[in-house]
Amino acid sequence: MADPEMTFTIVGGEYYPISFRNDYLGHYQEVFSNKEDGEPEAINAKLQSDLTTFANQWMRNIQEQQNL
Repeated sequence: MADPEMTFTIVGGEYYPISFRNDYLGHYQEVFSNKEDGEPEAINAKLQSDLTTFANQWMRNIQEQQNL
């Protein structure tokens, strides 16, 4: 079983989370959804915001746990 994983993209020097995977919970979320008929990918802004909040808390927890 893999550790939880979050992927990011860089836009203008800023990092944005775009997916989260947790095998233990059987959970995968992705900000971009593929559309049919050659339309551009749709962005789930609410999910992107939620992943950003989660990533910020996750990084704070790591910082505290590692005494950084």
